[in-house]
Amino acid sequence: PGIGLAHWWFGQMQDRGAVPEAVDLHVSGFPLLAAVGVGLLTALGAGWAAGRRPARIKPGQALAEASVERLRPGV
Repeated sequence: PGIGLAHWWFGQMQDRGAVPEAVDLHVSGFPLLAAVGVGLLTALGAGWAAGRRPARIKPGQALAEASVERLRPGV
């Protein structure tokens, strides 16, 4: 949607004379691929960081910690 909106907005700006006719809009797919890649890496990193401690703790210890109410939120 962003690429289509950019073309529409740029055309509107050219029609109103805010952008000279000699200027052309060039949109590449690299920013889109970079955003998807960074988002994917961030999501994977967050999942890994959130799952480190629960994956190492023993089931009995996890149940004991879950039954105790904490006074303040964890880090």
